Parts: sequence; structure tokens; C-alpha cells
Amino acid sequence: IPAYLIKSKKEKEADEFDMKNWVVARSEEEARKKAAEIKGVNIEDIELKQDPDVLDTWFSSGLFPFSVMGWPEQTKDLEKYFPGELLETGNDIIFFWVARMVMMSLELMDCLPFKEVLFHSIVRDAQGRKMSKSLGNIIDPIDVIEGISLKGLNDKLYTYNLPEKECVIAAEGQKKDFPNGIEECGTDAMRFALLAYMTQGHDINLDINRVVGYRNFCNKLWNAFKFSTMNFRKDFKAQETFEIKKTNSRLDQWILHRLNVMITSVQQWFKSYEFGNATQAIYSFWLYDFCDVYLEASKGIFRGPDNERRRAAEEVLYNVIEIGLRVLHPFMPFITEELWQRLPRRNDKEISIMVTSYPEPIKEFNNPALDEEIKYIYTIIKGIRSLNGIYSQAIITSKQKPKCTIVTERDLEGYEFIISSLAGIGEVNIVKEGIYKGSPMHVVDNSTRIYSHLAGIIDYKQEAQRLAGKKEQMEKNLKDLELKINDVHFDKTPEEVKKTILEKKQSLIEEIKLIHQAQNECLEMLH
Repeated sequence: IPAYLIKSKKEKEADEFDMKNWVVARSEEEARKKAAEIKGVNIEDIELKQDPDVLDTWFSSGLFPFSVMGWPEQTKDLEKYFPGELLETGNDIIFFWVARMVMMSLELMDCLPFKEVLFHSIVRDAQGRKMSKSLGNIIDPIDVIEGISLKGLNDKLYTYNLPEKECVIAAEGQKKDFPNGIEECGTDAMRFALLAYMTQGHDINLDINRVVGYRNFCNKLWNAFKFSTMNFRKDFKAQETFEIKKTNSRLDQWILHRLNVMITSVQQWFKSYEFGNATQAIYSFWLYDFCDVYLEASKGIFRGPDNERRRAAEEVLYNVIEIGLRVLHPFMPFITEELWQRLPRRNDKEISIMVTSYPEPIKEFNNPALDEEIKYIYTIIKGIRSLNGIYSQAIITSKQKPKCTIVTERDLEGYEFIISSLAGIGEVNIVKEGIYKGSPMHVVDNSTRIYSHLAGIIDYKQEAQRLAGKKEQMEKNLKDLELKINDVHFDKTPEEVKKTILEKKQSLIEEIKLIHQAQNECLEMLH
């Protein structure tokens, strides 16, 4: 510490508790000059004793919030940027660094250095273990981004200066965790995965398979973009402003509402720093709302004639993609920039997605009533899939798409095309009443029933025999599972494994029930 206890040669001792006997200086020479002035003697008559203590490692870091702005000078940067808004750090250095910055700022600047502190997560391996060279579970982000073989991982161990014995143990750990090495995932997938894991106060147990999943999400996004832009007319021009038109279908209006819901959710999670929830909102929108529903149901429109309906859908498609990419950009900067550059421009001023404005919710897009309606339609679609799923083998063999009749008290007119497209079936009829004997039925609720017309598509006798064989096999599987559950050692089974087994049992019971019902329906068709 550059602090010196001073006394003149005439004094016997200096009281170290008297602050008048201390000077702070950059050098011993400077300290002597200051001491001579204080004591009123010549420099030669001064004796110095430097404080034997040292400043702790974090001392200069504690000055960081204002020292980098030119302090102690009253600079323009200091006036403009201090105090700050947010500090992001790990919770393991709260008292080492954060507390010191607060104390230093209060003492020297008379104010807090920042308003909020965000604690990021600590990355551990998939089993929750701290990453260690000797365990061989260290994951280098570059290896995840670029990919690496198991041999490459093993070779890296010998760069850590570990004893040979520990290298062998670590190599075994790598073989167990990464038997095929690490797949190339890319920067965006790595970034998105870390954000998806992030919940305040919790560590990240990094599973590489999850990063691979987000790489697949990038591929899905790329293919969806490619399909969408292929369907733009050659003379398509993006409008600077977009408004919902009368020619926009309910499906168009629904995807705009879902886009608005996603934007609102992401903004909310941004404000509370819940990045994991923000990534989930974005992921669900792109994968389920946009790809699985809107694009699939719109394929027939884009393959159809060039009319007002198609042009209206085209404008919606462009705006959903362009706005959606801007929402995703902070989470996946590289793929969003690449795709955005391939889109037609709204104007010549926008040269990069990085400098465009971040999307705000658009009030006119809100349509919660329509959202509830589409949710119900999707319940019907899942019912049709479930109903036909039991007979899927026979339907596939026939190479025919079964027709379907929906008997409902609700007003669902106009949704026939969406239901047909997403359920993968033929013609759909929506009627108010009727009973269709000879066709398998699925009850959605008290107001809606579904009939799948399979006559001429499947051989009911063969199908009944196939279902009987399948039911017999599943009943055998259920019996084996029950023997395992009734075993005296089952109580000692880990809770997670026990839960999985019990869930599998319940799933088998429900599936056997459905197959039994389908088998009886096939037998009834024969009479």
C-alpha cells in the first residue's frame, strides 16, 4: 500500500493511529517531500515506514465503474455514463467484486455504481458436475461450435499438464460422455442453448444433445425461409407499412396474432431478464405456430392461382418472417442476418438487421377470440390424427386419404381446408347433426364428434386380426411391466426411473383400450 508513517528524527515515536502521521504518495521521494512540509523540517530529517499490508486483488476492480471514465478528473464520459444501469456477473464473486464496487462508489462518488445486478448461471456438465480437467468433462465452446472427434477430445487432455494416470481416467470419462465426439452445432445454436438454460439463480447442466436440437432448429428455420421465399412472386415488393386486409383469411389473422403474442412475451421476459422463457416463446412460435400450422395450412394457397387471396397471404408471410427474424436476432445473430439479407427490402435505408428497430407489439394484430377458435380447430385435428392413427398401417397401404365428417354445434364453416391440410386427410364436411354408422368415431367434447370414413380403404377383417395381434403383444408388455412394479425391490428404484415406468404403464393401458375399441369397431363393420 503506498501509505507511509512519517516522523522527524527529533521525534521518538510516531502515533500510527493519528492520521496526521500518514501520507499517501506515488513514490518514496514524493512521500518525503510531503512529510517535510507537514513536519516543517528538511527532507533529510524525515524517517518513513511504509505500511506492510498490501491492497487486496479486487481493490482496483472496485474502482472500475468510474475509474475507466477518467476519474478523479470530472470528464464528459464520467458525467454521461456514471452511474450505470446494469451489472452482469457471477454470484460467486458478490463479496469479492460487487460489494467493493458499491462501497468504493458510495465513498468516492457518493452514489451507487449501478441500479441492478444480473447474476448469470455457472455452466456445469450434463450430470451437474463442476467442469474439471481431471474428470475430462470440460466443454470448450469452440468444440461445440466447430465439432470435434473423440480422438480430438482425448488429445486435448495432454495439453492440460495432467499426470498420465489422470489423462487415462479423463479419457474414459470423455468416452462415456461423448462416444462419438461432439457434433458441429454452430455459434447460433450454442448461444441459443445457453440462453434457453438460463434461469436466475440456477446453474446450467449443459447437455450437448440440447445444443444439437437447436442446431436442428436452425436447419428448420432455414428450410422454412427457403420454402417461403420460393413462393414470393418475381415482382413482389415489400411495403413499408402493413395493414390487415379484408382478403386476409382467418389463418392469416391468426398468425399475426400469434406473432404479436410472441413479441409481447419476449419483451416481458427481457425486462425481467428471464432469457430462458424468452427463447421458449420464440422457439414455440417459429416451430409450432409458423412452421407446423401456418406454413403447412398455406401450401395449397401458394400452389394455387395468383389471386387477391394469394397476394394477401404473401404480404402476411413476408411480414411475419421479417418481424420474426428481428425478434430472434439478439438470440441467433448470424442466421438471422444471413436470412434477412436475402429478403426484399422495405426501403434502401435498412442495410443490416442489426440497425433495424426491435419489434413492438401491434395493437391491430390482437385477436384473442380467433386464437381460441384456432385452438379448438387444432383439438379437432389432433382427434382426427388419433382416430386414423390406429388404422395408419392400412391407410398408408391403401394410398388413399380418408374423408371425414365433423358433426358439431359450433360455427366452424370455412375451416375445412385447414383441417384437411393439417390432418393429412381428404375431403372434410362440417354438419350440424348426423350419425354415420360404419365409420369409426372420436368424441371431441359434448358439442363435437368426428367420423372417419374408411369404407373401401381398409379391409375390416384383416384390420381386426392385425389389431388383435397388436393388443396381445401390448398386454404381454403390460404384464411384464406389472411384474417389475410388484417386485419387492421396486421401492428401492430411483424416483425418476420409477416415475418413467409408472407413466409407461398408464400409457400402455390407454393404448390397449383404444386398440380394443378399434378392434370392436372393425368387427361391427363386418356384420
